[in-house]
Amino acid sequence: GEFLKTMRRGGLNQEEASEVLAVLYSVYELVSEAEEQQQSTFALGNWLAPGCRSFLKSFGVRLLEVLREFPEIFDCQGGSAAKPIVALAQQNGVSEQLVFDRLCGGC
Repeated sequence: GEFLKTMRRGGLNQEEASEVLAVLYSVYELVSEAEEQQQSTFALGNWLAPGCRSFLKSFGVRLLEVLREFPEIFDCQGGSAAKPIVALAQQNGVSEQLVFDRLCGGC
């Protein structure tokens, strides 16, 4: 949708970029705490903070769509089309500032 296009261009405002970071942090925490270091998007959707769910819903964007924009953080290749699995990418060292700058063009 339009939100993802804006996000890819780095055109989010500071508030939107902060909300996306909150979603990414929440998912990162949930996946890293899981015994198998992976979670289904269904489980993640249930466990996300209510504010994160509301934010995604308000823009009509699905969690998996957002996570796929960050392959340096999340591996979204697992599972099936009906039940996608999210794991942490092997690459480490992605900084919050780098992601924030990418989302909003250095706002």
